[in-house]
Amino acid sequence: MSAGCAALAGEPWRVVLLAGSDPALPAAAQQDNAFRAAVRAAAPNGVEFYTDSVDNMRLQGAELMPELLALLAKKYRQQRVDLVAAWGELGLAFVERHHKDIWPDKPVLVFSLDGVRMRQRGLPPHFAHLTLDLDIDGTLAIAEALQPRTKRMVVIGGSGAFDQVWVQRANDAVRARTHGWQLETWTGVPLPELLERLAALDDVPRPRRQHLPAL
Repeated sequence: MSAGCAALAGEPWRVVLLAGSDPALPAAAQQDNAFRAAVRAAAPNGVEFYTDSVDNMRLQGAELMPELLALLAKKYRQQRVDLVAAWGELGLAFVERHHKDIWPDKPVLVFSLDGVRMRQRGLPPHFAHLTLDLDIDGTLAIAEALQPRTKRMVVIGGSGAFDQVWVQRANDAVRARTHGWQLETWTGVPLPELLERLAALDDVPRPRRQHLPAL
């Protein structure tokens, strides 16, 4: 990217951000802010970001795609673009299909995609990537250190295909440990019910404190 922008001395980089889901979700917003900060730090003359949410997690109707593609093609036809950044697997799937039609010959960077999944599905050879690696084992080790008497482990996830992948990985990581936790999996639970269940976890009896007699 730096080499491609070197000839545009004095001009800001123009970066298209393709989000496959709602970019306002808290976890997504943190990743988006981190990515933008890293690009700004590298750009000698600033950056102009153009964000497009293809949102093919929630809007999967094939009838919408021709109009969306036509709009994007018209939007970027006269606009100089230095980099197309595809966000996660859904953004990657979109840019794989339509990169040549909307942003021909522009470099593509894929980020916020799990490294294991990226190796499984593969990438076009000319796409650069930054993997997202979540340390499940490290998180469980912290839980053990903070709550060494814990006997029950609850893994919570959504009902979508993406959620199920991470729930399964978390379950596998829990079972692989030698702690003997009682594993429960809650998936697709409506938010009001989930809040009630989480609040009830605090009702588990705890050992009483032993008070030494006063001297």
